Amino acid sequence: MSAPRASASGIRHPAAGIAIDAERLVRLRREKSWNRAELAEKAGLSPSMISKIENRERRPRTATLAAICAALGCGVTDLLP
Repeated sequence: MSAPRASASGIRHPAAGIAIDAERLVRLRREKSWNRAELAEKAGLSPSMISKIENRERRPRTATLAAICAALGCGVTDLLP
């Protein structure tokens, strides 16, 4: 597995991380009637991180994906394309 790619500014490239089904993530979050801030709090993440993942601006790392899945009560494979 290769190291995450970063630009000259040090910002991670959106392709670095795990590709997920962002629409499914949004659907699962909405099924719980949670906004992004609520999911972020339950997953121990920032609301902006949830927003970037849902908007396909960032791909989550393994630990981030695991935290999101634990908060939603789903398996990692439920969010894979």
